[in-house]
Amino acid sequence: MIKLGLFLALAAAMFLLFAGCKKEEPKAEPPKAEQPKAEQPKEPEKPKETLKIGYLGPMTGALGEYGDENVKGLHLYLEQVKYTAGGRPVKVITEDDACDPQTGQQKLRKLIESDKVDILIGQVCSHVTLALADILKNEKKFLVTTTTSTTALSRDQKNPFIYRGSFNMWMVAAPLTKHIVANKDKYGTKGLFVGTDMATTYSVAKDFKDLYLPSGGELVKEMYIPLGTVDYGPFVAEVKRLNPGFIFAFVPGADGARFVKAMGEAALKIPILGVSLMDDYIIPGAGPAAEGLITSAQYTGSLDTPENKEFVRLYKEKYGKMPDENSNNGWDPMRIIVEAVNKVNGDLADENKVREALLGVSFTGARGPIRMSGKGNILVENIYIRQVQNVNGKLQNVVIDTIKDVEDPGPQ
Repeated sequence: MIKLGLFLALAAAMFLLFAGCKKEEPKAEPPKAEQPKAEQPKEPEKPKETLKIGYLGPMTGALGEYGDENVKGLHLYLEQVKYTAGGRPVKVITEDDACDPQTGQQKLRKLIESDKVDILIGQVCSHVTLALADILKNEKKFLVTTTTSTTALSRDQKNPFIYRGSFNMWMVAAPLTKHIVANKDKYGTKGLFVGTDMATTYSVAKDFKDLYLPSGGELVKEMYIPLGTVDYGPFVAEVKRLNPGFIFAFVPGADGARFVKAMGEAALKIPILGVSLMDDYIIPGAGPAAEGLITSAQYTGSLDTPENKEFVRLYKEKYGKMPDENSNNGWDPMRIIVEAVNKVNGDLADENKVREALLGVSFTGARGPIRMSGKGNILVENIYIRQVQNVNGKLQNVVIDTIKDVEDPGPQ
């Protein structure tokens, strides 16, 4: 019994001995808190490169007023968008082509090669625009035109880099010719065509004849007068001799004022209708003889729309006078460029995307609703038949008819 007790005591002692010698398991260290990473300084965002827009048109000579008004209108629009397009600051570089094809080609190459313009706006004289067409195509530079109006660029000479921001002569000549045909009781059936001797005029004459002659009308003569003519006496004498029922005229700029004034001084009461003949700023130069003249155009300052009233207000505040067709031919086409550049986020590298953006432009501007048509790369827009009337003692163009959504049919 004593032996059993000793054995149990010895076993208990041995157990305690081994238990005491057992190594304590190391305690797991709590996870270390993740140290915050030092914030890397952000690279400042690089400012976007300036978008250079080249304006090319006549700033001097017989049609210098047209170019000057283009430039006034386009800068006024850029002020409204703080001279930005597609997130890029905008700079306009202006060159005078003097309405001369060779000068125009030289100035275009300067804008492209030296100034590195991204896109172009402008053009008044169609023979200059036609001379630029191949350069634009070869250099892959887009031009949105302002006032140039030859129909050829929407037809057989349609160019994938020229988009018309104003109109062509068919668009204004056709509605006016239809007005004449519809009012034979007033104008008779014997017409005289009078035009300034330049490329666009022959396009106007063709558009007029294509509609007028098949209607049974007779053309007694086509009279072409040199650009810049001062003495219209011999031409007025010929008009008196021919004694037509009406005159269809394309005599733009100051030449038109001198022609109409000479007709008035000769006391000839023959109705005069025309395109690019009696813009608002020309009326004072023509004097009282301008009253009653009927013209067609895509814009006139008297349009009673919110968009035009705002344009007129801004223009008068800045320049102290009413805008005219050519002012608007700077304002709306510059908006076309800005909206297209916005669509491509300022990146003009892909010509197909730029072309798609230009064709996708659509808005209601000062002249009314417009959109770019792919048929002739030209706007679809309203054309207004206007008459010079005395309004509160002042002669001005007043809209007497509106032909909506006029669209050139494009290449035939």
